Amino acid sequence: MFIPVVLVGLADDGPAGTLVKPGSFIEAQEIFGWWTNEIHTVPASGTSITLGHAASSSDWYVFQVLNGALYKTPLYDPSISGSTLSFGAPGASGTYLVQYTREQDEGALLLGLSTYLQTGATMPYVWRVSGTKATLEVDGLVFSARYCGTRYNGIGIQFDGTTLTVTVPNSPKNSTVSYTVDPPSDFLTQFNYESGKGKHPVELLLPNSDSFPLSVGSWVLTGGVDGTLDTSTVVELLEALDLGSIGLIVLCGGHASGVIDAAVSYIEEQDSTTCLVAGAPIAYKSAETADYLAYLQALPFSSNQLFYTTGWGVQTLPGGSYTYWDNLSTAFAGVWDKVRGSPIHKRTYLLDTLPKWSESELASLNPRFVTATRFIQTGIGFLRALTTGGRSPMVTQVLFDITSRLYNVLGSYLGEPSVDIGAVEVLVSKALSGVANVRSLTYDCYLDQYSITIKITVVVVGEVQEITFDVVTNR
Repeated sequence: MFIPVVLVGLADDGPAGTLVKPGSFIEAQEIFGWWTNEIHTVPASGTSITLGHAASSSDWYVFQVLNGALYKTPLYDPSISGSTLSFGAPGASGTYLVQYTREQDEGALLLGLSTYLQTGATMPYVWRVSGTKATLEVDGLVFSARYCGTRYNGIGIQFDGTTLTVTVPNSPKNSTVSYTVDPPSDFLTQFNYESGKGKHPVELLLPNSDSFPLSVGSWVLTGGVDGTLDTSTVVELLEALDLGSIGLIVLCGGHASGVIDAAVSYIEEQDSTTCLVAGAPIAYKSAETADYLAYLQALPFSSNQLFYTTGWGVQTLPGGSYTYWDNLSTAFAGVWDKVRGSPIHKRTYLLDTLPKWSESELASLNPRFVTATRFIQTGIGFLRALTTGGRSPMVTQVLFDITSRLYNVLGSYLGEPSVDIGAVEVLVSKALSGVANVRSLTYDCYLDQYSITIKITVVVVGEVQEITFDVVTNR
């Protein structure tokens, strides 16, 4: 299967280190932890709650918790500023659930996905960058959180000699789940099955299912760490992907040049048609335009497999409650996927962009970078979309089209013990007939014990240079 676009980013929750295709943006929010829940106890004299993170001032709720049920808050005139929830005196003592959207880190997967989808593109595959799972090792047993990240630190494990109880902090409903551990094999099966079904977020490795050696006591899971994208983790995630079957890999947010260079170097070594879309850290948004321009012009990139976006766009989350600045990388990829042709001059639906490049600045950037500006008829769109090596988007679209066609017809040979080269040539001939925007296209088919290789030479309309590349599928 050929995947046109993969978004790579950071998230607070959900599966990491694997491709996921949510059914909707709301489902993506549920999977990847858009909401942060915190339980707080307020004394009668209280007038504020200190949250664990800085929160969005417009995207939050507060409920009173009574006997595991949620009720409308009796707190007077609550408001949020930064990490402080304030309310009028006298306060109402009790237990409260605060549900809020924390201010997102650069590279947030859900912000990038929001920008991407609002261009009108279809749902892409997404990849959460892996971190470390919270764990507990005691008496030869290993408890671990279902997913990585700091969110799962502090989960409690209690054992009284007969019953094991999992306590999930900041959960107003079903915050505790208990199990009888006898017989151990039945307990282990039920425990991990219900973890997979979402009843609790802990998995258990029991070395010997004939006994349960845990001593009486109470413990908590620790060590959970959220993922980060650096020079090593970006290569690790690329190694886990089948680059030959992916068109664009988009890094949400902005990244240091070293991270992008490590990713591009790895992609080029694989001889695939995959391209990377990336841009600079958002810290440059507040820099003087001349300083940012100098930074861009000093970048060493010259690759036909890197689209480098120059700037940031402002967007509002679906529902209109959260406004944010996002790197142009995700808007560019969304327009690219929507039109399946040249992304030039197509509407992005962004509300505004920075920097406001002058005509001369745009001219200096256009030979190597993806630039955006405002058009009278379409609003904010992309003026140029060249790779840092100067390749036009039309060439890359043709290469993706050819690769997609071949993967779709050759996928049926996966796992086949014997393959007829003649049958392969017939399939390839049909797949490559009618490829748009090519002046000439030739190919040769090669077959060995482990793979099928199609060596392709193509000249794209408007170009004079021949491009030769291989599409390889394992069988």
